[in-house]
Amino acid sequence: MIPVSNNIMCRVTPPILSICIPTFNRKVFLYQALQSIICQLNDKLAKMTEIVISDNASSDGTDKMIDDLRSAFQNHQIRYYRQSVNIGAVRNVCFLARSANGSFVYLMSDDDTMIPGALEKIIGMIQSQPNLDAICPGYCSLGDAFSESNISTIQNTECLIHYKDEALIRLGTMLTFISSVIFSKEVIAKVHVNNPENNFPHSFIFLESISQGNGCLFLTKPCVAARPNYSVSCDLIQVYVTDFVELLEYAKQIGYSSQATRTVLSKHAKWLVSNICQFRKTCYRPSLQKRIQDSKTIYKIWLYNPLALLCIEAAMWLPISFLDRLRFIFKSVRNSYIKGT
Repeated sequence: MIPVSNNIMCRVTPPILSICIPTFNRKVFLYQALQSIICQLNDKLAKMTEIVISDNASSDGTDKMIDDLRSAFQNHQIRYYRQSVNIGAVRNVCFLARSANGSFVYLMSDDDTMIPGALEKIIGMIQSQPNLDAICPGYCSLGDAFSESNISTIQNTECLIHYKDEALIRLGTMLTFISSVIFSKEVIAKVHVNNPENNFPHSFIFLESISQGNGCLFLTKPCVAARPNYSVSCDLIQVYVTDFVELLEYAKQIGYSSQATRTVLSKHAKWLVSNICQFRKTCYRPSLQKRIQDSKTIYKIWLYNPLALLCIEAAMWLPISFLDRLRFIFKSVRNSYIKGT
């Protein structure tokens, strides 16, 4: 790992917020993400915010881009680490979390974009409620991020939840989304990941943070825009079923109720059905043997919920054209019902 010194040679007080971005060979997306943050850093916010980047040995010129950006914004707190070899996404995220100096840490994906005004909102929430365990910023699709009509119609209301089961249920599948939770740095030392190969190391931190009892603040107005993901390069069932279930098992170990984790798992089934249908068109094309293995995995997990099990298995096995037809019929019936009421 090659550390690159901070632009700010002498910092009187630590920042309030560390925005930590892991990256690997996504220079263009990373540049857009960094610009969306830097353009919000006025003199006041620049003193309260640091940006920490950990580059997993990229070969696309990321280091040169960061050097140019740091030279252009020398008054901002930008720290850049370039790993000498690719240490893997999991270790890279854990490295970043430990490297943060801020009292709150925001792990942000390198292909997400911070919406104008979001940073001031987040810092303001931290300052007004410094004892919070976590803040969950609102999100939207990148295509809608800068639509004035989209943003202005969303009510700027917050929801503070102290009960961890309720917070977990509200977070749901978004537990896996790296940009979904801003957490107190104090919780990092409390996290114990039994399986370092789990693809969601950040999610273990999120679970720990919202379980502390001081409150999790959900912001409904979008703060971050996520880039739509039309394909995945990972093992879909391993990551979004096996690893996700492991997260919920960890949740039970640290005090979340079985009822809450099952509620989350049932809701996750709906997300999984939709994404299996989508990814079967692009990247989820396993062999027959692998599909049978995946089907057995799903059977064991959702046996308690026959309807969810049936829907997932249907999404895995039925012809795509038939599933698309069913979806079209369902939407037509639903729209007719809504108009009728």
